[in-house]
Amino acid sequence: MPVSLLRQHGYDGRILPITPRAESIQGLPAAPDLAALDGEADLVILAVPAALAAQALEQARPGQVGGAVVCAPSPASAASGCWAPIAWAT
Repeated sequence: MPVSLLRQHGYDGRILPITPRAESIQGLPAAPDLAALDGEADLVILAVPAALAAQALEQARPGQVGGAVVCAPSPASAASGCWAPIAWAT
């Protein structure tokens, strides 16, 4: 869902989906975790259960993430596929 919302609202920067469960998200190549990103991310949107947010951010290299927003979806939304962190860089 975050990828489609970014596109819908005209974001034209680089979007970097991250998930260990798929090679791509909505047509964009996906990295398995934050450590696998090439370069830095201005902002990371974490769509994971709140209890896993710190663990997901700890995968990043020092200085790699400028900021983070945690969107803890309800268990009912798990079927929608929105439980993957997404990062973007300008």
